Amino acid sequence: MNNIPALQINGTSIAPGTNVYIDIPVTQLYTHAPITIPVHVIHSKYPGPRLFVSGAVHGDEINGVEIIRRVLKLPALKRPNSGNHIQHAPSTAYD
Repeated sequence: MNNIPALQINGTSIAPGTNVYIDIPVTQLYTHAPITIPVHVIHSKYPGPRLFVSGAVHGDEINGVEIIRRVLKLPALKRPNSGNHIQHAPSTAYD
């Protein structure tokens, strides 16, 4: 049996074999509205390297979101550990 420790990300503990969505606080607007980075964490129950992918960092790079979806579905990634679809979510909300 593998003894994989839980991942600790911004005070959130993610147990092996689980997948969660967390928001990492970045800053706040002048209106005091919080700005966060949404992160989808898939913590494998198997040992091995970790993968971090991100897209839509500047908001106008919507192709990055689809690329990440496709990468996470690749058969070679039988045990994905992390995927972050949109890093700058507020900028994708406006045309």
